[in-house]
Amino acid sequence: MLANSRRALSALACLSALVLAHAQAIAAETVLGFEALGFYGMVAPKGTPPEIVAALNKAVNEALKDPKLAARLSDLGGLPKPMTPAEFGRFMADETEKWRKVVEFAGVSVD
Repeated sequence: MLANSRRALSALACLSALVLAHAQAIAAETVLGFEALGFYGMVAPKGTPPEIVAALNKAVNEALKDPKLAARLSDLGGLPKPMTPAEFGRFMADETEKWRKVVEFAGVSVD
């Protein structure tokens, strides 16, 4: 679907380059280490019982193994990456810190 209607000039992450095989990642050709990921994840309110979190995590990770879902996500430019709750928490913390530094460096404000 994507290949028939658009042409990617570059990929924002090395993972994107896997999905968009014809596009080079910016980090590979222009800005060393550059990566901008779009991602989806499921979160629950603080204090959610661990057994509920574990059950939701198991269900989501099982769903991501479905070939039809993986194919659809790929059609949309996505790449499933199942994680444990702890891994996703670290990922979110790392992304938040990375973009905090960018915002601080750029002097961005909410004014």
